[in-house]
Amino acid sequence: MTLSINPVGALGAEVAGVNLSQLAQAQAQELKQALGRYGVLFFRGQTLTPEEQISLAEAFGVININRFFKSVPDHPEIAEVRKEPDQKMNIGGSWHTDHSYDQIPALGSMLLARELPLLGGDTLFASTARACETLSDGLKRTLAGC
Repeated sequence: MTLSINPVGALGAEVAGVNLSQLAQAQAQELKQALGRYGVLFFRGQTLTPEEQISLAEAFGVININRFFKSVPDHPEIAEVRKEPDQKMNIGGSWHTDHSYDQIPALGSMLLARELPLLGGDTLFASTARACETLSDGLKRTLAGC
């Protein structure tokens, strides 16, 4: 299967042509490079068992176990982020960086949506590096000493 990696704007790329449950080593390497280049990778239509999700995560490096969310039964490597319909507040509703509280933060996070609402529930991404790149030269000089 040939990977197709298509940028989706200033941040991120959509990846097609890969079965994440049967990731070849060469594909894993190509995905690591794409993650470094685009910051976020999006995969549609993937069905992964917990074991396959763990194997995929391990292809990127050591798994950093989340201490604040309940884990999936029998799989402590997978944090379950669940919002029930009666909940008023969303989870992680303000801008944040996953694992920024760790002395050595994780490379990233893998999100696998099992059930989505018809409207809302969006996860948004931002790049501070891209934001800095697009500042005016004057503002870059002002901020240089910070």
